[in-house]
Amino acid sequence: MKQRGFTLIELLVVVFLITLISGISIANFRSGEKRRAVALASDTVISAIRTAQNYALTGKKTNNANGACRSAEFYWIEFAYATPTAMTLSAENTCGSVDLIETYILPARSQIRAGGLSLNGSAAITDLSIIFYPPFGTLEAMVDDTGSTSPVSFTTATIIVETSEGDISKSITIDGVAGRIGE
Repeated sequence: MKQRGFTLIELLVVVFLITLISGISIANFRSGEKRRAVALASDTVISAIRTAQNYALTGKKTNNANGACRSAEFYWIEFAYATPTAMTLSAENTCGSVDLIETYILPARSQIRAGGLSLNGSAAITDLSIIFYPPFGTLEAMVDDTGSTSPVSFTTATIIVETSEGDISKSITIDGVAGRIGE
């Protein structure tokens, strides 16, 4: 009489294969999750820069309480190592004061890389500001604002975003001549 069923070795092989496939799937899921966080962070940075550019091109008014001070002299987006998960969009109005327009927060588990801000290939020490002037969206930039630094024309500015662990990154490039913003 023949017995039906599985041997212990067959069961162990099946359990091993299921465990192996599950382990590989979970590892790939975590890696994909990190890549997605960096892609979202990159999209957030690009969107923030393009918003500043669009405001300059359209002559958008600021949110100043004084109606006479709502026209912007220029818009800028500031990236700082001190706040690697956030960037601010501001405008200097015609009365000489600064209007904070919006603060952008990067997605969880993503940040601006330490040393990842550069202008014409030179790394910024503390911060990088990209400035757009109405009505044509003319570009200038400023690094390491100490109060005595003046905005300058540039060819390329680079911002690198990465995972919190630093293992996956993306580079965003701003062309200072053509105004192109992309990866």
